[in-house]
Formats: sequence, C-alpha cells, structure tokens
Amino acid sequence: MTDVQPKSEKEESIFLTVYCEPQIEDIKTQFSHHAAQLKLPNSSDQDKKIDLENLIHFAFGFQLSQLHEIVTQSIAIETVYKLMLDTENPKIRTLCGAVLQVVQQRGTENDQITDWRTLLSPIVSFLFSSDQLISELGKQALIEAIEKKPESLQGLIELDVIEHATEELNHFYTSQSSSNQSEQSDSILGLLQNNYPIFNLLNNLMDYTKKFFI
Repeated sequence: MTDVQPKSEKEESIFLTVYCEPQIEDIKTQFSHHAAQLKLPNSSDQDKKIDLENLIHFAFGFQLSQLHEIVTQSIAIETVYKLMLDTENPKIRTLCGAVLQVVQQRGTENDQITDWRTLLSPIVSFLFSSDQLISELGKQALIEAIEKKPESLQGLIELDVIEHATEELNHFYTSQSSSNQSEQSDSILGLLQNNYPIFNLLNNLMDYTKKFFI
C-alpha cells in the first residue's frame, strides 16, 4: 500500500485559505492582506499567483455595501493594476485582469441593467480568433445571447462588433483584389458555403439591429 504523503505547510495553507469561507467582516481584511503580499520584494510568481487567486475568491464574498470602501480605501486595486502593468508573466497579468473584472462586475449586481458589454467581450474575442473552430464558437454564443437576451445587443454595439466584422470582411475582399473576377467569385462563394462565422454573425446582427432599433 502506498503511503499518503501529508500536505506540506504551504499546501495546507493554500487549501485552508482558498476553500474556507471567512466571516463577512473578515473578508475586507483578507482582501487587503493578500494584496499586501503581492508587494513583498521576495514574492515569487508562484506566490503572486496564489495571492491573486485568493483575491478572486474573496472578491465574490464581500457584501456590495463594502465595495466602495474596498475599491477606494484599500491598497488592493492599486496594487493589482500596478502589478498587471509591471509583470512580464502573462499568467500573472491575466490573473490581475481577472481580479479587476470580478470586482468591477460585483459592482454591477445592484444595477437594473446588466453590463453586457463587459460580459460578452471575451466571446467577441473568440469570434475574431484566427482559429475557425474558436470563431464558430464565438458566433454561436453571440447569436444565442441575442436570442435569449435581446438587450445584450446594445453591449455588442458598444463593442463595435458590426464595425469590426465589416473590417474583417473588407480585409478579406481586399486580399482577393489581385485575383481575377472568376477566382474572386469562387472565393466569396466558398466563404458563404463554409458558413464563415463573422459573415454569418454580421447578417444576424444586422437583422436584430433592424428589429430592435428601427
């Protein structure tokens, strides 16, 4: 039988910190504590990763009444955005962005209008991916968003999705300008037959825009 190795002190600390729910009044203290840890001169990228993950965890725990104080009076937000700008580690940069986005989104929970612009932004990035499968995933997700939540269309308009999609198509057509007319027609026909995600989403966006805004 294989002996089960006990968790190291650091592993045990990580487990307790991430999964134990603190009292509400303690969350602000914990939030500030992990932010302060990020500023330690001997903090490794692994240490920063752990502290940032904990900040994301605690960001879901504080009461909305605490939001203004956490954003304006604690060092957390300032520390995180400075680290995001200073780090050369892409994973740390991503985690910093995740902390800021979670805090920002928590602030919208009391609003009557959902912040679709921010929520759909990652999916829009999928749409314009050079990977066709990822682009198709983005298209399907955005079409479903519009069908289930028509008000999300305003968020897509704010993200300039129609303009970006049009630019992508213009770029495609321009890239074919050196071909003869027959070749261009074949290329465009192939674009349509292959269910090109950006082209199809653009058509859907135009239809929904006419439906809701005209």
